[in-house]
Amino acid sequence: MIVVFLGPSLPAAEATRELDARYASPAVQGDIYRAVREGATAIGLVDGHFDSVPSVWHKEILWALDVGVPVYGSASMGALRAAELWTFGMVGIGSVFEAYRDGVLADDDEVALSHLLAEQGYRHVTEPLVDIRATITGAVEAQAIGAVAGEALVRAAKALHYSDRTYPQVAAAARPAIDGAELAAFEQWWPAHRVSVKRDDAVSMLRTMKQALGAGDPGERSFWFERTALWDDLVREALNWNGRAATLQGSARMAALDSGPGADPVARDLALARILARDQAQRHSFRLDEDRLAEAIVSIRVRLGLGDADALDAWMRSNDLDRAQFLRFAADEARLLWVRAVMREEIDAVMADQLRSLGAYRRAGGAGVGC
Repeated sequence: MIVVFLGPSLPAAEATRELDARYASPAVQGDIYRAVREGATAIGLVDGHFDSVPSVWHKEILWALDVGVPVYGSASMGALRAAELWTFGMVGIGSVFEAYRDGVLADDDEVALSHLLAEQGYRHVTEPLVDIRATITGAVEAQAIGAVAGEALVRAAKALHYSDRTYPQVAAAARPAIDGAELAAFEQWWPAHRVSVKRDDAVSMLRTMKQALGAGDPGERSFWFERTALWDDLVREALNWNGRAATLQGSARMAALDSGPGADPVARDLALARILARDQAQRHSFRLDEDRLAEAIVSIRVRLGLGDADALDAWMRSNDLDRAQFLRFAADEARLLWVRAVMREEIDAVMADQLRSLGAYRRAGGAGVGC
């Protein structure tokens, strides 16, 4: 599953024509972590929030890369993060990314803008400075205005807060510094010639992802991920925040889980065990290899009585799993088996309390419990 965080930079209808993916709303802190935990095999980051809520954290991108999920960035928040993390393996695409990477641009407000909500299609109410710059450059190159007038317009745009940057506002702010005839020429020129660098970069990223992922390019990781107390805090917050789960899984599926097996306290405890097994495996540098994966698949088949390939295929269909999803399921099983082995003594020490919580505890000499 490819997940792309997209908002005002490119309409979703256009994006879907470029890449078959699950398009989520602009990212906030924890969204990339949650997306990977929920099955994303590749991430595209275009748009993200930064003002009213915590923005996407660098470390969740590094974590995604560390667990083998490629992360691409362009246009907006994606370009910012890619410029900061490209040396670690995040793939940056487009001219905005390149400008930040090369130090041509430095301020975050170059890509900031105000927009409407998802219900209104994230329509712009202001313009990002990178697009205004490109439009002014186009006007100079087309000789609609002179270079001096162009520089004055850029200065005026930069001086405005991002929430005030519209072309009429920029023209009004530049009026004292530009000849009236040139300003009028620009006001006539820009509506038909405005440039959207962010849109172009977003399209380029989607096309790059389609080509690279279709070719099976896994990307490269050039670092070692280190867990910290801050990272653990983010993980706890991400796991406890249900608001964005629906954007990836769908509210209907979540409701079905709440009314089905997921409502069983024992099943929920076992689900928690799977989550904790993932964390323990990562904390202790567990590496999934072919032997461990094969052992896990055998364990699943023996436990469920899936004696042949046809039985396994039928079970996968009845459990809504394709081959890739089954392999991720088996990878979780491998982590569980590994954690169960290395923590056997700790598990034995708390087994009596677990049996008490289930009402299954028996005193020594009574009915036994095998393991």
